[in-house]
Amino acid sequence: MHCRQVYGIDGRQRLDEEVLSHLAGYKGSAPVRIGNSAYLQTQLDIYGALLDAVYLFNKRANPISAELWKALRRLVDWVCTHWRSVDNGIWEVRGPQRHFVYSKLMC
Repeated sequence: MHCRQVYGIDGRQRLDEEVLSHLAGYKGSAPVRIGNSAYLQTQLDIYGALLDAVYLFNKRANPISAELWKALRRLVDWVCTHWRSVDNGIWEVRGPQRHFVYSKLMC
């Protein structure tokens, strides 16, 4: 039950990255990229943010349906199994996954 943390503005899930070497970024920064390879990453912190949003919605807006609570239970079960895993963190680090305190905290 892995959640994606980034989607295209049109809802697409695949955001292949491309480097635009003919362009200079802000104050000459490089590389300039379009797309976002973070769509392939695991970011464990997203689950805590999602559950916090659901909690606030349930408390302040509308009660959550029994079906949604069942889906959230599956999600929480997945997180309980995987929270000790390495991830790319909220900072979307490139390269090998690592352990991040923020990810563990949000799990």
